[in-house]
Amino acid sequence: MKGKIQIVVLIFFQLLATYCGAQNNELKFNLVQDPTGKPLGKINAITQDPYGYIWFAGNSEHCIYRYDGIRMTSFRHEAANSNSLDIDNPEIIC
Repeated sequence: MKGKIQIVVLIFFQLLATYCGAQNNELKFNLVQDPTGKPLGKINAITQDPYGYIWFAGNSEHCIYRYDGIRMTSFRHEAANSNSLDIDNPEIIC
């Protein structure tokens, strides 16, 4: 009986060591790119909305980017579209 308890305890500690062992401390970073494949460059604002979208604003383009976890969508000012992103002064970097 004592031998069976020792085996069960040994198996328990082996499982505990396997599943609760040292954590993997490797960090992985992925380059975030715009829809054309260019890197976003210097980002000066990041926020997340209530729907889970992550929004980026940077220095390189006059636009903002929405990231849904899979793809990046850019929003820019289009002169012919009154519903597009409004930029009063194109010299201001968003």
